[in-house]
Amino acid sequence: MYTFSGSTLYIVDNPYLEKLPNFNIVDGKRVNLLVINNPKLNTSQLLEECKIKKCSNATINKIQKPYTCTFSLPLSPGCRFIFGDVDLPGYDESLDQIKVIYGTLTLNGTNVTSFPKLPNLRRLVQNPGKPLLVVENNQELTDMKALYNTTLDIDDIQNAVRISGNPKLCKTRKEANETFVVKYLDHINFCKEEPAVKDAAIKSASMDNGFDFKRLIFSRSSGTIGCWAAALIYSLLLNLVNL
Repeated sequence: MYTFSGSTLYIVDNPYLEKLPNFNIVDGKRVNLLVINNPKLNTSQLLEECKIKKCSNATINKIQKPYTCTFSLPLSPGCRFIFGDVDLPGYDESLDQIKVIYGTLTLNGTNVTSFPKLPNLRRLVQNPGKPLLVVENNQELTDMKALYNTTLDIDDIQNAVRISGNPKLCKTRKEANETFVVKYLDHINFCKEEPAVKDAAIKSASMDNGFDFKRLIFSRSSGTIGCWAAALIYSLLLNLVNL
């Protein structure tokens, strides 16, 4: 057991360090801790002790989660749990190994068209007082499908997710019920559908009602009133498809 009060403890960049002594913190408000980038280190006891002795959030945020490393590209082989902020410049092959991020995932000011694929990412965990996900000012970004199957562990919902300034970002109607879309992309517009998609939707609506409205519009035998009515119905269908 190691007891300290009013002390400073730095444990940084030790790739082979696996174990710490058990710590007894006398006063959590008087300690200064920095424990990061020790990928084989279990910090569970230190984190729990710091919380019990009421260390500040700033201090707790400087103690890595168990078995994590800090983010830098390319990632070191075997680095699957990231502690700290991850600022994505775009896709990098080493990102494929990330499973959990304890910190802020950011995509800001890039020209990517789709959110970079992180095929093994399963969780984002928010650190107290910091956002979990920031996606801002990406002029060409059109979709965020790469995050649809990722679990977001949120501590403070008001400060958790910031998505703005992405003028081309949109959602399709097929995605409308995706959990990620419902929770975090509700303010994003629907994508404009291609004409072929519109025609298919209109044809489907027509068949459901036993009529082919497009055929009715151009039928010579429909008469002026019939053509006018059919055109009106067709226009209404177009508007419904565009909603």
